[in-house]
Amino acid sequence: MNDFFRSLASFLKGTAGAVTVDYVVLTAAATGVAVASSDVVRDGLRALAATVNSESTGEEIDDPANVGRVYRESFANGAPGWEGGDTIEIDGRMSLGPIGGGEGGESMRREFLLEDGLPYTTIDFNMFAMDSLDDESGYIYLGGQIVGEVRKNADETVFIDYDIPGVEITGTIVQDREAIGGQSGADRWWRDSEIAVSIKYNRPDPHLTLGFGSNADQASHDEFFAVQDIVVTGLHDPDAE
Repeated sequence: MNDFFRSLASFLKGTAGAVTVDYVVLTAAATGVAVASSDVVRDGLRALAATVNSESTGEEIDDPANVGRVYRESFANGAPGWEGGDTIEIDGRMSLGPIGGGEGGESMRREFLLEDGLPYTTIDFNMFAMDSLDDESGYIYLGGQIVGEVRKNADETVFIDYDIPGVEITGTIVQDREAIGGQSGADRWWRDSEIAVSIKYNRPDPHLTLGFGSNADQASHDEFFAVQDIVVTGLHDPDAE
């Protein structure tokens, strides 16, 4: 009998089983945390995948933070879908351009279908005024109508709002009189400018045409405009039908 009690006492004092129980509890807790965070990780990966896809293809994509679809274009793979569109490298990145004068008017354009029921659409991009522009302008078109203008005259760069009903547009100068990537001359006359443009469009028509043009009067290797990083929100989502 004494042997039995000695064995029982030894078992009750043992700690090996407690360690096993601790690991079981810790493993269960880790599993619970993993399950609880899976939705967050999944949504984050979807958002990252959407960003990578848009940067590499310039296509319309679903965006978890927006209703409908969002168009993002870095022009890394050309200018797909842009009528008259071509690409040019500025400051190490691809851009829509060169937008030269030629016969004037809207020289590059793309049409978008907007989502019904949304109050407005937003459009954002950066516009570059390059080289020896002397009182010449780059124009922004919506639906074939000029809604804004970037005017550069040697050392002066200004943004002009055309006050079109239903269109709120702003232009903020990011860089001015800098050697961004055009002519390399030391004369400030040849220096370049970058303007961040933001548009809020109150959507009178479900078909939106965004376009660009200029009245530059020299060849594009002397002076031109260009556009970089276009983002358009509130586009029609065919998957929602």
